[in-house]
This record gives sequence, C-alpha cells and structure tokens, in this order.
Amino acid sequence: SEAQRTGVMSEREFEAFEVGRRYANTAYETDLQQMDGDNLTRELIRVQSLSNWLQLSSKNEQRQASIIAGQQLALAADAKYVPQLQELASKMSSGVSANAN
Repeated sequence: SEAQRTGVMSEREFEAFEVGRRYANTAYETDLQQMDGDNLTRELIRVQSLSNWLQLSSKNEQRQASIIAGQQLALAADAKYVPQLQELASKMSSGVSANAN
C-alpha cells in the first residue's frame, strides 16, 4: 500500500512482493514444470538474479553489523585501557619534566 501511495518500493517491500508473487505461489511450481527451452532459461536467469540481489542485501547487512561490532569493540577497549594509558602518559610526562630540569 505504501508503494502504491508513493510510487516507490523499499527493498523489503520488493522482496516480499517478488518472492510472494512468484516464488511462493504454488501455481508457479506447476508453470515451472511445464517450461522448457528459452522460457526455462529466462526463468532460471530471473531466479539467479533475485538470488544474487538477496545475497548482496545480506552481505551489506553483514558489513553493517561488522562495523557496529568493531565500534563496540573500540569503545570497550577505550573504556578498559584509557585509564592505564593516562597513567603511563602521566609517568612519561613527569619523567620528561624531571629530565628537562
């Protein structure tokens, strides 16, 4: 309904529409069994294209999840090691100051 209203379809809507309209339809299985030659080849290309598109979507989601996990790891490392690094920097700074005099 949103796609009809706006004239634009989201990826999620497209997935649900395409898979539901064609591949989840039991009549499709019957049609597929009756296909041969060029029609069957074109259908195999469409199925492979949809599969590639869905895999790309999964890959992009996995990439985003990895970025978020890396950011969480960096925050955890920062929380754990900043006090130790500040103490070391303070010791180094006082050592430099003592040697400078």
